[in-house]
Amino acid sequence: MKSKTTKGRLNTLAILWLEHHIDSFKLSFTRATNSPVSFIFTALMIAIAFSIPISFYVVLSSAEKLTSQWDSDKQITLFLTEQVNYSQAQQLADTISGKEEIANAFAVNKQTALDEFKQQMGLESITDNLPQNPLPHLIIANPHTTLSDIESLQALENELRNLKQVQQVQFDLLWFHRLQAMLGVFNRIQWIVSIILLLAIGLIIINVIRWEVTSRHAEIEIIKLVGASDAYVRRPFLYSGFWLGLAGSVLALIIVYLCSWLIQQSTTRLSSLFGNDFQLTTLTFGLASLIIIGASVLGMGAAWIAVTHKLRLYS
Repeated sequence: MKSKTTKGRLNTLAILWLEHHIDSFKLSFTRATNSPVSFIFTALMIAIAFSIPISFYVVLSSAEKLTSQWDSDKQITLFLTEQVNYSQAQQLADTISGKEEIANAFAVNKQTALDEFKQQMGLESITDNLPQNPLPHLIIANPHTTLSDIESLQALENELRNLKQVQQVQFDLLWFHRLQAMLGVFNRIQWIVSIILLLAIGLIIINVIRWEVTSRHAEIEIIKLVGASDAYVRRPFLYSGFWLGLAGSVLALIIVYLCSWLIQQSTTRLSSLFGNDFQLTTLTFGLASLIIIGASVLGMGAAWIAVTHKLRLYS
């Protein structure tokens, strides 16, 4: 009999606890809608702070995607001496293809190379007036994808450069690795800026909730006098932080989507001039949902810190 009474009491307490959470959720939403101007301005401040790290992510992800394409397409171009005819160039290409480090290699006739150059650069009127083709025969060599470390690639470049039929080697390896190093620096900056801005967002929410707690000091004292626990007093303010985090993150995503759409118009025209199809990374539904959930949790965490500190001062 006693166990049934205890179980019924626990069920009643659980129902009361759930009902108070629902009431606190509704109350916090009502408080936000009762002062929409201040709520919207605070949410916009949070949104601007949130949009900066999200924008960093979009830009860096797009740049990394683009450089990964370059990495997979990297090739070594060998400019042969004038004395080498096309037949000899093909034989040399076959020899180079036999190397372990080379996936494939093929010769390019100098007339074909000139036609491609004219098409890419749009210099038909100038090159047509040249007395002779200034380009030599070429060999395009593609290293194996397994050959990725810089030391091995540099050793392969030096080996091909020392061939007596080769006049010049074009391999943008150093530039590519410099670009990767720069992206690494920007990625580190992104994390530092993101952490600083998340701390700033937390401080904004803490200050807002502290002001809200202070403005309801008399109400809180009365509630505590009738036996309310700190957790009971804290709940409505936690949901206020939840609404600030939720609204700020949603507005931030809208800002980022609008900026991405505006920038994409320009990048599409620019990339078409270089024969590329560059697209800014779009936030997936899963990632956007994760940002919203994370922001809501951050808002509740900041509110918990603010309310707990204030309640200690009042006790």
